[in-house]
Amino acid sequence: MRLTAATPGSHLLEHLRTEPCAVAAWWIAADLDAVVRLSADSLTMLHRAVADLRRRGGAEVVVTLSILRPLDLSEATPANLAASA
Repeated sequence: MRLTAATPGSHLLEHLRTEPCAVAAWWIAADLDAVVRLSADSLTMLHRAVADLRRRGGAEVVVTLSILRPLDLSEATPANLAASA
């Protein structure tokens, strides 16, 4: 994500500290670019958290690169093979 030029990095930090979906964050370049890792129980909650980065966090640009989910590495059975398809 990229903050607006008028948004201080401290504003984003304050927002992330109160965002229940925020897991971790890293500054990428100066105080404008950051990577924010979010985790949510539903896509609705995740979409809300991403939208809030724009509305409340001061983000000018938010790009969602991927949504990760764990893979089941246990022994392959027909049930968990179908679930991963």
